[in-house]
Amino acid sequence: MKQIQLAFRDQETLEKVLAELRTCYDEHSYHGMLLHIYTEVIEREQIERVLKRIEEVLPEALYVGCSSNGNIQNGNFLGDSFLLTGTFFEKESTRVNILQYRLTEETQEEVSRALVQAVDENPWVKGVEFLLTIRGMSLTGLCDGLSKVRKDVQI
Repeated sequence: MKQIQLAFRDQETLEKVLAELRTCYDEHSYHGMLLHIYTEVIEREQIERVLKRIEEVLPEALYVGCSSNGNIQNGNFLGDSFLLTGTFFEKESTRVNILQYRLTEETQEEVSRALVQAVDENPWVKGVEFLLTIRGMSLTGLCDGLSKVRKDVQI
């Protein structure tokens, strides 16, 4: 597995970032790609343009993302920008599945039950990553529910 972080603020830099990701993927014959997208940008149209371009240039990539209160790359605060983290998978056996839930105080138990069930139904799962954008919300209910996940799975 290899990871690289690339930042951009405008369309021109986005094109360079996507070209670098494309080249890295093609030159090394990776078996999958997962992009994490972090941004302070709140304009839906701008985010949709970025996602559309990612889908055009990297159709094999899975992607997830969330808002941020600032992005840091190599110890530097980037301010109003996008940060892409590209994860490239070397093993053909690596699998990724993206699940999305609406997490609120009221849905924590339901979400944790659904996630425990999804893990149980997929014995290949060895780890679970969360991308959450929460403000002032306790996650105790979610964490309590996730204590029921198989012991061989890292959360």
